[in-house]
Amino acid sequence: MKLYIAKITTQFEGYHCWPNAPEKVAFLRNRHRHMFHVTAWIEQEHDDRDIEYIMTKWDLENLIKQMKTSLPSYVEGYASCEMMAEYIYDNITKDHKVEVEVTEDGENGALVK
Repeated sequence: MKLYIAKITTQFEGYHCWPNAPEKVAFLRNRHRHMFHVTAWIEQEHDDRDIEYIMTKWDLENLIKQMKTSLPSYVEGYASCEMMAEYIYDNITKDHKVEVEVTEDGENGALVK
């Protein structure tokens, strides 16, 4: 069996803080900016696309806009990459197996499977 995966990526500017950051990185307790990078891998059934990449990217970008106003931890300014990845994972599609990664500035982040 061959496994086909659609890779959809986007990024967005955002701000957050980590109120419970350890003392060594206490500066993370303050609100700070990141370019959050989002990658969604969506399993496909065949080699002729179950989903259209551009349309799915638009859906992902609309979902991020929705997240910015409806995810309480984001609205309150403390959403972690894990929280954002979980929100996107839970809302991006119910029709396919999905993995979602959110990173800060393309470096450190979280993967939800």
